[in-house]
Amino acid sequence: MSEILQGTTPSLCIAIKKTDFHVEDVTKLELCFLHNGIQTIKGLTDVDMDTTENTFTYTFTEAETLAMNPNMSLQYQLRFMFADGSIVGTEKANLNVSDLLSKDVMSA
Repeated sequence: MSEILQGTTPSLCIAIKKTDFHVEDVTKLELCFLHNGIQTIKGLTDVDMDTTENTFTYTFTEAETLAMNPNMSLQYQLRFMFADGSIVGTEKANLNVSDLLSKDVMSA
């Protein structure tokens, strides 16, 4: 995924190489988003873990994407902690935000 459309509920899937580590070995996760000067941090309970595919997936809410500024990219970065206390992280990544013509909320 390289782009988020406002007012949708896209899923950001982060694949981890099994040669790097196995997702089930992560004891703490920090998924940090930075958008329009606002930092939001999500944790292990906010993502879905797939041990077969070795991925973490975060699904945005309609409200989250409607609040995004289409003139600003969304940056994200992850850090992972393991049982031995070691911590690894990812490089920053960017997603473009596309504007939605309608600003109406569809979900109930």
